[in-house]
Amino acid sequence: MRSFFVRAVFPRFCVGCRVEGSLLCGDCRSDWLDVPIHLSGKRHVFSFLYADPIARSLMCAWKYSYDWSAWDLLKEKMEIAIPVLSSFVGAAGIDVVTYVPLHRVKKNRRGFDQAKEIAQWLAVKLDLEMRSILVRAKYTKAQARQSNIQRKRSLKDSPFMSRNQRKEEKVLLIDDVWTTGSTMYAASKVIYKGGASRVWYYTLAKG
Repeated sequence: MRSFFVRAVFPRFCVGCRVEGSLLCGDCRSDWLDVPIHLSGKRHVFSFLYADPIARSLMCAWKYSYDWSAWDLLKEKMEIAIPVLSSFVGAAGIDVVTYVPLHRVKKNRRGFDQAKEIAQWLAVKLDLEMRSILVRAKYTKAQARQSNIQRKRSLKDSPFMSRNQRKEEKVLLIDDVWTTGSTMYAASKVIYKGGASRVWYYTLAKG
């Protein structure tokens, strides 16, 4: 009954064709899932281009509107590329999955940490340990709302500290979107200082 009233007051529209009813209608879902993911990159691997309007809309719906059905749809497509990603992880000899954490203020405001959710899901699919290595000790403004210069300035004094690290381990660092790479580079520097032998990057999208 509650879900009926929620749908009545806040109707959903397909992010592909704008037909009312669901976040991604049957036809758009089939078309989108039929196009395979080509994991791109070497040290940085990503599943979607942020220019993909459906992927971008689903990510925004999950991240900013807290619509978990969007995350379910992203996982459904990501599942197709797990064998390829598993081969990459095996060839790299990756030991542990970790993520770029939100500051506690942002996490409390949002209610969840999207990078952690991605890392937990991938760790299960790739049969790897997931460990929270980084702590974001310094609050920074939303990166998406800053220019490249502002991003670099805000990350000049690293907002991250490391914990729970093991020497010489190879790490897969997870975040949701790669824009300039500033955040990931700042995070990886801290991980290297903690004793990691190599850090690779995975993001849902590259923009």
